[in-house]
Amino acid sequence: MGRKSQGYCTTDDALVFDLSNLTKGGFLRPGSFRTTSWNWTRNGEEKVAEVAVFICFLETEKYIRFMYNISHRGEPETNYDYKVLLHSKPSNLGKGQVLYFVCPISGRLCRKLYLAYNSPYFKCRQAYNARIYYFLQQSSKMARTNDQYFHFKRKLEAMDNGRGAYKYAGKLTKRAERIIRTLQKRDKADHARWEPETFPVRWRRAFEEDLLNENNSANS
Repeated sequence: MGRKSQGYCTTDDALVFDLSNLTKGGFLRPGSFRTTSWNWTRNGEEKVAEVAVFICFLETEKYIRFMYNISHRGEPETNYDYKVLLHSKPSNLGKGQVLYFVCPISGRLCRKLYLAYNSPYFKCRQAYNARIYYFLQQSSKMARTNDQYFHFKRKLEAMDNGRGAYKYAGKLTKRAERIIRTLQKRDKADHARWEPETFPVRWRRAFEEDLLNENNSANS
């Protein structure tokens, strides 16, 4: 077993607000105002959380305004309404500008904001006192390849939701390329999880003893 029983939070447990999703969804067009809702689901079906967001993307002012309610263990709901500024920096590749959130708590620039550990605010990972782990960081060495397989399996199930074509003008779409890469990672993990090195020590010893006994019987 890994560290799952110790109460640590993973990126899968947290609500993650990813700036790239806003860009891909066309929400960050110059000179635009936009109000929409953002929700998170479990297994692609059950909605677990929703926030209202107002997006201001003007030349003189750029921010995301979050509006939502939170209640803990039967306590009255608390309303939250605050802005997260957007800041752009020149790309390290020398091509255009890269947009970042300005964390409302730490002031750090980041591409993702997290709501975790009962925090009332979306903020960057570094603003949390406790670490937010990636899912596979919780796996023990023995269980890692098995967890990798199911991790990539879940990602594929989330990708395969019927949205969009796999080819455009005879070429694979970026989404199709991501699916292919994830398929390759899943298959690699599936092969690795059946290697003897991933089995518990007692199983390996029993297997080696059985193999030795078979060899001795064949030679006698």
